[in-house]
Amino acid sequence: MQSVSRIACLFACLLFARSPGLPAADSAASAVDWEAFKIDDDVDEWLREASATYAMMVKDIESRKNLRGYRFASSEDIACGNVAWVDGSLEIQLHPKLSGPLRVSVLIFEMANAYRNPEHQEIDRAVDEGYIQTPEEFGLAHEMLEYEAMRFHRAVLLEIASRTGTLPADFFFLVIPTPPSAAEYRLPRLCTYLKTQRESGHTAHYYRWFHRRRGQQPAPKKPND
Repeated sequence: MQSVSRIACLFACLLFARSPGLPAADSAASAVDWEAFKIDDDVDEWLREASATYAMMVKDIESRKNLRGYRFASSEDIACGNVAWVDGSLEIQLHPKLSGPLRVSVLIFEMANAYRNPEHQEIDRAVDEGYIQTPEEFGLAHEMLEYEAMRFHRAVLLEIASRTGTLPADFFFLVIPTPPSAAEYRLPRLCTYLKTQRESGHTAHYYRWFHRRRGQQPAPKKPND
């Protein structure tokens, strides 16, 4: 699986050895200085303690015998976030310009995509096996998995909001309009989501990946591709 960046980007216990200034995950209902999160590994450790859902995803990834865990990296080659196989590990890549609550939120979403990575791989293999034969089928299947990742993203936000109080608007980068609170964060209807992804050009990424998977040149771009 290659890029899983989202079009919306275009336009947590006390750490045993946390960096100075990082908020404690048990500081319930207190304001959090999200800009204090400067290192992705620190964010990851905080989230493991702050969210049972996030901890579950991490534990599952770390238990997989076919890879060497996961790691974080910055990349200017992506618009927002990405999950890729690198040297036997799942590498969660974030654009270096992302910061504060937006970076934390994108990291959560990409961890959800990493959690669902085995299913993304199944879709890729379905192309090799001839079961998926068109880029449209391929794109639809991957987009529906990303839609499911949004459910895990929402669950994590609800859990950290229960500890920290209100969340900044940047946490809700996946949905428009921005909900007033995590409790009111709702996923869009599936059909609306799929239409938005196609019209934004996001699904076209999967079309191109389908042709690369098949060892073919992609067809000429059409409107909304």
